Formats: sequence, C-alpha cells, structure tokens
Amino acid sequence: MMIARTLAAGVAGGGVAADAVYGHDGRFRAFCEARRLSYVLEVPVRYGVADLGGRRRDTLVARAPAHAWHRASARPGEHGDREYDWAWATVPTFGDLPAGHIRTLSPADPSYESSKMGYRPRFIGFARGCGARWSTATPACHAHCHAHCHDGEHDSEHDGGAMNVAELADVVDCLRAIGRDDLRIEAKRAGGGLPQGLRETLSAFSNTDGGVIVLGLDEHSGFVATGVGDPGKISADLVDLARKMEPPLRPIVEVLLFESVMLVVAEVPELPRDQKPCFNPGAGIVNGSYIRVGDSDRKMTSYEVQLMLANRGQPRHDEEPVPGTGVDDLDPIALRGYIDRLRSTRPHAYADLDDGGVLRSAKVLVPHETGSVLSVGGLLSLGRLPQHYFPQLMVSFVHYPTVDGAEIGSGVRYLDSIVAEGPVPVMLQEVLRALRRNMTRRAVVNGLGREDIWEYPEIVLREAVVNAVVHRDLSPDSRGTQVQVEMYPDRLVVRNPGGLFGTVTVDDLGEDGISSSRNAMLLRILRDVVLPDDGRPVCENVGSGIRTMVAALRAAGMRPPEFRDKISHFSVTFGNHALLGDDVVAWIRGLRQAGLTDGQCVGLALLRDGDLLDNQTYRRATGVDSRVATAELQNLVARGLAEQIGTKRWTSYRLTVTAAQPPSSAQPADRRAQILAVLESEELGRGEIAIRADLTDVTARRWLRTMVSEGLLEQVGNSRSRNLKYRRADTLFQPSPDPNTTDNTANTDEPGP
Repeated sequence: MMIARTLAAGVAGGGVAADAVYGHDGRFRAFCEARRLSYVLEVPVRYGVADLGGRRRDTLVARAPAHAWHRASARPGEHGDREYDWAWATVPTFGDLPAGHIRTLSPADPSYESSKMGYRPRFIGFARGCGARWSTATPACHAHCHAHCHDGEHDSEHDGGAMNVAELADVVDCLRAIGRDDLRIEAKRAGGGLPQGLRETLSAFSNTDGGVIVLGLDEHSGFVATGVGDPGKISADLVDLARKMEPPLRPIVEVLLFESVMLVVAEVPELPRDQKPCFNPGAGIVNGSYIRVGDSDRKMTSYEVQLMLANRGQPRHDEEPVPGTGVDDLDPIALRGYIDRLRSTRPHAYADLDDGGVLRSAKVLVPHETGSVLSVGGLLSLGRLPQHYFPQLMVSFVHYPTVDGAEIGSGVRYLDSIVAEGPVPVMLQEVLRALRRNMTRRAVVNGLGREDIWEYPEIVLREAVVNAVVHRDLSPDSRGTQVQVEMYPDRLVVRNPGGLFGTVTVDDLGEDGISSSRNAMLLRILRDVVLPDDGRPVCENVGSGIRTMVAALRAAGMRPPEFRDKISHFSVTFGNHALLGDDVVAWIRGLRQAGLTDGQCVGLALLRDGDLLDNQTYRRATGVDSRVATAELQNLVARGLAEQIGTKRWTSYRLTVTAAQPPSSAQPADRRAQILAVLESEELGRGEIAIRADLTDVTARRWLRTMVSEGLLEQVGNSRSRNLKYRRADTLFQPSPDPNTTDNTANTDEPGP
C-alpha cells in the first residue's frame, strides 16, 4: 500500500482525505486508526445507523437534539463560503484510542451519495477536511445524516456487496438457533491467528454454492462472540491465504463490530464452472479439492474432480466411438425415419448425401482406427440394444410402498419394478407406461364439472425423464450408473448421474434464455428421432422443458418441483398432492384476510407445508415477476401471516405462529393500542414507532396508514419526507375496534409504500 510505504520511509503525514473508493473499505479505516493517522473519508450515504450491539436503529438525524447541531465552514467554494449545519456523532472504534481521538460521522446532503466519516481530534478540522474532498460547490442546507459503526450497512434495495452488521446478526442468530455450522456458514474462534482448516473451507465454498466464514465466534460455546485480537492482520492473512489457492480466490473480507468485539467476516463466492475445482496447491488437485456437505468440508472424489474438469469446456463423450459397432447395430425402422426426416426438414444440408454421408454428417457414425463406427450418442438414439455395449446406460423404475423406501411388515420391498432398455425413445416409452400403470387418478372440479386427472401431469413426467436421459453424464466413469425413477406414496424422484452443466444453476432453471447441454450431439440427434407410439420428436421442447414442467404443475394446482444439483448427480422431486386442497382452502378462509391474491394463497399453502420461501421460489410457484413477488411477500408480513427471516440477499419467509394455529384462533392482530400507547405524549417517526411498539417496519407502515385514515393519528410534516412524524389525533373519543369484526381496511392487499 502506498501510504504504508510512505510512513515506513519516515515521511510524517498529518492525515488522509479520500473518496468512497477508500472510505467504504473497513480495512483501510482500521489501517489508519491502528497508526493513529487522522482521516476524512467519504462513505456511502446509504449506510445505516447501528448501536454497539450491532442492531439497526432509526436514522440519526431524527434523534439528534437541537444542541447537537453546529454551523461550520467546509472552506470556500466556487460561489463563496460553504457553511453547513453539522451534527457530531461519535461511533464505535476498532480498538482503544488515545485521548482526544474519536471516530465520527458527519451529516450529508440527501441529494448526495456519500457522507463523511472522520477520525479526528477536533470538530472544525473535520469540517475543513470534508471541504478538502469537495472540489465543487454544493448547496448549503441542514443536512440529514446516515451514520454507521460498521462496514457495509446498505439500504433495503441493496442485494449485493459486503455484509453488514444487521446481516451478520441474522447469520449468528441462525447459528445459535441450530447449534452448529451451516451449509453456507463456517464459524471459527481464531483467538491466536488464522485457524486450521481454512484452506479446505475456502475450497469447499468456492466449489459449491459459496459461503461466509466468520472468525471470532466460538462454535464450542454456543457461538459466543469472542472476537479476534488483531483484526487488521487476521483479515490481511485471510486475503493472502485465499490468493494462494488455485485458482486464486478474492473473497470480500470485512471487519465488523459485533457485540462489543471485532469479527472478521469473509464472503467466499462460488467460482464459475469453467474455473472449478478450486484446490490447495500444496495438496494437489485430487487431494486438495473440497466441497461443502451439510456443515462440513468433504474431500472430493476423483470422479467429482474429473467431472468438474470436464465441465470447463464442452464435453464430447457422446461423440466418442464405440469400437466393434456399425450400421447393423441400428434399428432399421428408426434409422429410416431419422434419415428421411433430416432430408425433408433440412434438404440444403442432407438432400445430396447418401445414407452413409447423412450418418457421418450427423455424427451417428464417427471415425475410428478400424473404420466408421457408431458414436455413443448415435448408439443411444438409434441402436437396437445399446445396453449390449453399455449395460448400465438404461433407466430403472421402482414403486416403493413406504415414504422412506423401506419394506413393510409383509416383506414387500416394492410394488413394481422395471428396467427399461433399448434406445432412448423405447426407454422413455417403457418408463411412461410404468408410471401410468402405478399412478392413481384424482378428481378436480373445473368450470365444466368434475374431471379425473393423473396423479402427476403426463407432460411433467415426460419432460423430467427426457431431461434425465439426455443430460446425464456419459463420461467413462459414470457409464456404470443408470437413470433412476423412484415413486413413493408422497412423491416422485427422477435422478441422473452428473450435475448441472455450463452456466445454468438451480435458480436459473426455467428462466427465459437460460439453457445448456452437456451432450450437445446427442440432443441434436434426438430432435429428429421420434417416439414409436405417437410420432413426436423425443426432444421437441429444447430449452423450454423446465418452463413447460413448472407451468403444468401450476395449472394442476400442485407444488413446484424441487431441484437438487450435486456434482455427481442431479435430481428433481415432485410432490403428489394438490397444493390447494380442501383443507388448505378452509384454513386460508379461516385466516379472515380479505383481498389475498391467487399467488399469496399459493405462497401460504407452501408456508403451511413447512417451506421457507424466498423471492425466487415464490416466483417459480406463482408465475409472477420479481417485483410482484416482493410486494406480495411483504404484504403477507404486514398482515401478520408471514415472518421475514434475514434481510436483503439473505431474506426468506416463514409462517407466523399465529397463522399456523387452527382457523378459529387465527385472528388478525390489532396493533392500534400498541401504537397509541407509544404516541401518548410525543410525536415520533415510523422507525421509532416500530422499535418502541416492537413491530416490523412493514407492519408499522400498514397500521399507521390505516390509523391515519380512521382519524386516530395525524401526520406531522410532508408525507413524502423522511422526517414525517405521527401524533395522536386531537379527538375526545377514539373508537375501540371490535376484535370480533374483520378490519378490511387494515387487511387490504395493497403492499404499501
């Protein structure tokens, strides 16, 4: 660092003034404070206020008394002296400071994107230091201030960047609740420096879904915040350790004040697939590559390492030659139909070629030292019996009698079982027949009357099995594993070897324009290979199969599919019950909430089943866009039906205890009395009302709007101002709502401002 080298050379510096590029970095501020180097730095104005416990509070400007404001000059500008009203706010430090040194944060004009943080002994010097950073004039004003005591507290619209104290508090609360580390969270004590095992954790997080490392929490004592002795050195050592991984990692490392001690928090992003696996060079790629499983780091198998390496490019295992094969191994009827279809649909490419030329151009036949032989993909698509060469490249189907697959008292292990062999079209046909044979029908009522439908929509089954067969891993190490279809009393599971390929993630599945194929040549052949029973191409919904599947389940009133992506396998699970059955509909009616949308009813049904919802799962289940999903979920929170867990990118929702109770007792909570009590003798802003009444911000907003419309409260100030306050209306008699009467005003489905 330039400043470090300057100081090391003996150059005396009076202080540092810098913009937000430096100011948002807690490590830079810690560096300056450790060397008693005064600074004035810009920090993003969206940073929030936090107290010593690290919990978010109301904005500082609403709490500053009149005597806290002082007028001072920030030096002359283009149009004269720049005088401002300043509030001097002392915020927590990274360590013990000598007399006269404090950390402060200045007010900022709301029209600007940054405020000023200082580490100075004198107030006037701070104001002039701020002026040194302003190269152009700014309007004089009574500026509003957003202060912080940590690094990275952003507003509610922020969904990325460094972790803040509020998010850290959510993470620690989660760890303390479950009593152990989590899939994406690893906590370590780090009392004497970097703890052991960090290389394995860095590798595991970057090879899986990413994660957060928290140093300074004692996992063996219920995740007590013990802190780290030298946060600057610990964070620097962690960054250096990450850079020595292969490929180098660049985690976002922050020093955060939490429960009066300093913690080092590192957010490790997942690597792109074309850079995996990340490993410890000292141990080598096979012994130094890890993935995250549960709350631990597991060393990857050699197959998993090879699969990740293969996924860096386009695999071509489906184009590999199968020695000893030829045209005689192909089904003549399927072959004739395939060649004729190519010539009729793409005459410019195939009309002038003989049959052998067509097969070579389509890579059904590929070169080999013995001459032209069948490719793996050509054999699987058109072969008489591909299992003669690859016995396990087939599909197994098992119908289990119990939800865990165990045998019942009579010794029955399964109700039905088949092994589907042959080319892909025949295997698909046999598995669909087995599914129909084992499915039951259920009755639904529509506008035309009663209709009997299959337990699972057939288009869903077809797409799931086709995807499993076409996108399975065909590398030599996986050719001993079959595609599996398992039916249980409560669900259906389709599983194939090899996880997702390319840039697609579980969150992306079904999104427009998101598609990739591990076996590109096999997929290309199957677009022109038809099913024996209906003449439809095997792969007719290329790139849209998942969307078709999700839409069909939604139309049938069923749960969205559950996708699980592992390195060595991928699975999709379908629940077999109607999401909005009679019991669920009765429960929703018993909530006595007017104006719920169809999407909210679906969301409530999922929450009642014990699911946690986030924006992405809500969108997949309901078909709404991201903006509507957020508004509808927040409205469920405002109604007291859902509880928000976490903030910003960590946000998820669960059913409240009140809503989960039987319909007769699930009454909408009336918050009027709580709000009137906190406004007994003073005017307060919404944030302070929410804190004192122990309400969420969303719930407070909803009830304040309702009580203003009822005449119980009055607004003080501009309704669009962040300084808006509320007070009790000057009425002689204030109505007491009947708890047995549904309040349609407060139960509106309007998400609120």
